[in-house]
Amino acid sequence: ELQSYLENLNLEEQDIHSPGELYEHLYANSEKGNYSVKEADLLLARTLADEDAELLYNLLIENSEGPLRKCLEKLDLKKKGIETPEDLLRHLQKVAGKNGYTMEDVREAMIRALENPLETEQLYHSMLEKADGIMLDILEGLDLREDGIYTVEDLIRAIYQALLEQGFDEEQAEKMLGDLFPTQTKLIKEILKEPKGKGAVIGVSIGIVAGLLLLILLWLRRRKKGE
Repeated sequence: ELQSYLENLNLEEQDIHSPGELYEHLYANSEKGNYSVKEADLLLARTLADEDAELLYNLLIENSEGPLRKCLEKLDLKKKGIETPEDLLRHLQKVAGKNGYTMEDVREAMIRALENPLETEQLYHSMLEKADGIMLDILEGLDLREDGIYTVEDLIRAIYQALLEQGFDEEQAEKMLGDLFPTQTKLIKEILKEPKGKGAVIGVSIGIVAGLLLLILLWLRRRKKGE
């Protein structure tokens, strides 16, 4: 029913001029449109993150506050078996009461996220505009989603691994990272102390998760066709 409602929705008549206004309208008119709020939740989550639960998770953290943010910050997606945005929404609804937030808080955070890309994405594009030479090559070689880069820490680690692969030693890499991230000196030192195989392990894990998500998406599409 939600799809039918969207197909017949006249944005100009409803004075809708942004994605945020569209979703506010959908939430306000669910009863009139004969679709559930949960359908709108899932559509919004997929608009933000497709089938990437970790992307939605980080967007919610950056666009929430209070009890919801505290709950998210202590949530371990892997331990809870959360692999898709739908899983994440289901979990957040389940634990909302005992954590002192409501699903309305979650919806407001998702709507804010429509206008606020991840801090890492903004930082990455800012660096792209200023970089040149080998650093530009390294940055252009990164794919934030494919490489599982969601946080500043992820970004620093990915650039560090790329610098090592380019033949720079640790001292040179630390200086270059310090120039890129002048406020992250402590974090850079912590990353440099990590076992050298960690980046490779992370890369393999990300590849496995990405493969599983693709299989899930294909399964959902086949099930939909079967219906």
